[in-house]
Amino acid sequence: MGEALKAASGPSAAFTYLVVNRRTSAKFFLPKGGNNYDNPPMGTVVDTGVVKKNAYEFYLVPVSGKADQGAVTPVHYTVLYSEPLIQKDEMIRMTYSMSFLYYNWSGSVKMPAPVVNAHKLAYQVGEHGGTVGIHDAWKQQGGVF
Repeated sequence: MGEALKAASGPSAAFTYLVVNRRTSAKFFLPKGGNNYDNPPMGTVVDTGVVKKNAYEFYLVPVSGKADQGAVTPVHYTVLYSEPLIQKDEMIRMTYSMSFLYYNWSGSVKMPAPVVNAHKLAYQVGEHGGTVGIHDAWKQQGGVF
């Protein structure tokens, strides 16, 4: 894949394939003392112990969980490909920062903003595209949306 990317766009192109999974069963807690536990604070990263040793993956808690609303569910990130290689700490900071960039909410959202925007766009095209393909609709509009 890297060779095809370099051939298509030149040697300076960067490409990272990141899988973002918000439907995970993992839960993390902080001991509060005695038999009490609390949700981890916003921005908590778990990248040892419960992740595969040889994989580039981590869990991130991008939103705060309120004690009376149950346990907060982290988001699981897996980097499948990165050219050039982005260091894990830099990837964590970047994904956490992107959870604050969603235009429709003033705080952080569970998923990075580009993922939320892509999901929203795919839903809208599916709902309003009808039976006409996106390329056909683009041609009917004279190439302008």
